[in-house]
Amino acid sequence: MASATGFTWVLLTYAILVGAWMADFRTQAGGGGEGVYAQLLFALLHFGSFGAFLMLDKERRIPLPGLLSFTVAVLLFLIVGTASGLVYGQQSSEILRTAIGTVLYLTTAFATCRVVASQDLRMVRLLLAWLSLGYVVMAVVSERIVGGPIDFSMVRFQILSGATIPVLGYIDCLFLFGLGAVELVSLGLGGLLVFLSVTRTYLLVALLQFSTLLRGIRNLVGPRTLLLVALGVVATIGVVSQGSGGLTRWTDRFTDNQSRSGEDFSYYTRQSEWSFMYDAFVASTKETVFGHGFAARTTWWFPKEAGGRYAQSIGFGHNQYLSILFIGGLAGGAALLLVQCIQFIQSVLLLVRISMSRNARSDLLFLAAWGAAIIVGMFGANILSSVLGNRGWGLWYGLGTGLFIGARARFKAMSAAGVPVATGGQPAPQPVRAGPALPPAVARRRQALQARQGEASRA
Repeated sequence: MASATGFTWVLLTYAILVGAWMADFRTQAGGGGEGVYAQLLFALLHFGSFGAFLMLDKERRIPLPGLLSFTVAVLLFLIVGTASGLVYGQQSSEILRTAIGTVLYLTTAFATCRVVASQDLRMVRLLLAWLSLGYVVMAVVSERIVGGPIDFSMVRFQILSGATIPVLGYIDCLFLFGLGAVELVSLGLGGLLVFLSVTRTYLLVALLQFSTLLRGIRNLVGPRTLLLVALGVVATIGVVSQGSGGLTRWTDRFTDNQSRSGEDFSYYTRQSEWSFMYDAFVASTKETVFGHGFAARTTWWFPKEAGGRYAQSIGFGHNQYLSILFIGGLAGGAALLLVQCIQFIQSVLLLVRISMSRNARSDLLFLAAWGAAIIVGMFGANILSSVLGNRGWGLWYGLGTGLFIGARARFKAMSAAGVPVATGGQPAPQPVRAGPALPPAVARRRQALQARQGEASRA
């Protein structure tokens, strides 16, 4: 069970992180004074909460395989990317703004890993369910307050909830374990955002996450699965019968997103940006080894039918793997890429193994599977975008990483100690070992003594 201190620092850490990100939501920090102050306020709130976490974290320590290599890889990327940016004369405010997503990725992963390794698992699962729901709702409410009315034809540019990919990870957990009430509501609202956003990246994420369960699909098919499929079919028929504009936006997104020359607008801009980052990365030995820094400009072009103009962003582009090399080079990015690829492979193998087995359905396995689903989803999204370029996504990517590392470590520790993983309870009772056999002469002597004592007591 979690101690009162443990509950306090769990609640404090996540509450302040959520509040800080809400204050930072859609903040424009393109060099203006207000933007710089907002970034400094966010950094102070975050590092203050993380410092409180470190001071209040007095729980027992267990080995956490994978956490050290992850921490070293991210720190190396932060150091090299920042140093390269300063060498190239980039503004410190822009470096901070671009690097803060990676800082969130690291600190949230560490905090979550410690939470899962030491706290009550049921409490952690419920807390994260409420955080997921709060983030999805926050994306809509904050946009409405800050940006004004929501235009559903352009909603994918307005609402970008960092919790959407983790909520889609609930689909895997729904088939593997089932979900609680708050988790089901989070999944429903997250699915609605995906439907409204008309973003093909989210569709790729959902398909990639669900594909990890195909090997064990026979174990997952049951009355609950058939009911969910039936409800999905009924909902789809209802939407189609009402002539929803949402479905029209999706069909237009797939069929009418091409120019007269046959170019897909999104793919054209991404491909041009990928070429730009790769060419900059291999331009010289210096750029290949040390990169261009966090505040380096990336550029992409539009098709001629769209004016042939170009646009720029700072640091991360529409492919995180190229962006990491573009920012930190081989010295800063190679280790991080290797760690992320290893975590992706481990996550896929874990989900496949759970789907094919009939293990006891515990909160510990649930959190491990959900963390793995988040890692798989983020890995897929990073092919067409960059999670670390967004503070909310960076936070949730770190949370999924911490869940995965912490749950695997706790599983190993509990298994070694004989603790039943299904309940997370006390160590299993050990059988009483019998002592060595008595010599026959000693055994006869004891029997004779017991017989005389019995006769004396009867007399």
